[in-house]
Amino acid sequence: MPHQELYTYLENISLWLKIEFTSDLEVVRYGKFCFSEGNVLRTRLSENPGKSSARSYRYFEAVGNQGNLVFGEGLAFFEIVEHSQKLVVYQPLAQVTKSLSVLHGKWSGDIAVLPVSSLHSLVGIFCVGKTVYILRKHPGLEFLDEADKGKEVDQTDTNELNDENE
Repeated sequence: MPHQELYTYLENISLWLKIEFTSDLEVVRYGKFCFSEGNVLRTRLSENPGKSSARSYRYFEAVGNQGNLVFGEGLAFFEIVEHSQKLVVYQPLAQVTKSLSVLHGKWSGDIAVLPVSSLHSLVGIFCVGKTVYILRKHPGLEFLDEADKGKEVDQTDTNELNDENE
C-alpha cells in the first residue's frame, strides 16, 4: 500500500473515532471480512493486482451511522487496537436513487469509515458511463439447490456419484 494512501486511510479513521491522528496509532490491517453466511468481502488491495477477474468481491451493502442504507467499495480493513474497533475504509456510492426497482448512483471521490459490524451483504455492480448500478441477491435464490444455482459440482462429488451408480 503506498504510504500516502495509508496515511489518508488512518487520517480518516482518526476523524471518525474523533481522536487526534498520531503516528503511534497501533493498527492491524486485514485483507478480507467474512460474513456469517460464508461470503467473503475483499478489499481493492487484497484482490490480485495483475490478474483481471470476471468477478470482484469488494462491493457491499451496509447500515450507515444514521441507520441509512450505504453502498461502497471496500478499500481496507483495520483493527484499531487501543480502541478495540474493527473498521472498514471504503469509497461510498453517492446520489443513490431507485428507478424501475434498480438502485444506482455515482462513486464519490471521498473516503468513509464504518465499523465492520455495519456490513451485511455483498453486492454486485455494473457501470454504464459514470452511473453505477447495484445488483442485489434475489431472496428467492435461497430456495434453490446448489445445481440449480449454477454452481459447479466438485469433481470429488462427481466421482462419488459415479461410483455409487456402478
